[in-house]
Amino acid sequence: MFEKAALILPVLASLTLADLAQAGSAVVISNNGCYGAAWGQFFTTESAIAKATQLCQQKGGINIKVLVSRGADPATGMYFCSIAASGHGPGAVVGAGYGTVPPQADAAAFVDCRQKGGASPHIVTAWKERGYDGVQPGTRAGKF
Repeated sequence: MFEKAALILPVLASLTLADLAQAGSAVVISNNGCYGAAWGQFFTTESAIAKATQLCQQKGGINIKVLVSRGADPATGMYFCSIAASGHGPGAVVGAGYGTVPPQADAAAFVDCRQKGGASPHIVTAWKERGYDGVQPGTRAGKF
């Protein structure tokens, strides 16, 4: 019985890592103050960009560009993502950041926003990108 379990466990582990290797995320922004974000194990980087763009367009976004995107790194586990903005609406200066814990993601978003000229940024939204227990993709969209 233990021999069978020993044979099955490496296969299950490799399937789990293969699923995590396909996770992707993206945040897009428009020049009229809208944003969209998509993340999860069922997204590639490209499909996350496409979904985030679709969500941004549904909120009224025009002239949309990718703020940040990435593919998964199965060795590092889950990530958190934060979006920070200085100001509101079309004039907002926007930054985004990833981290292994929420404060790290917030700090990276603040740094990104300040490097672009943001004076006193605030966190607009943040989320857990993925985890070993959550396989459903997630999305967010809104206005700054």
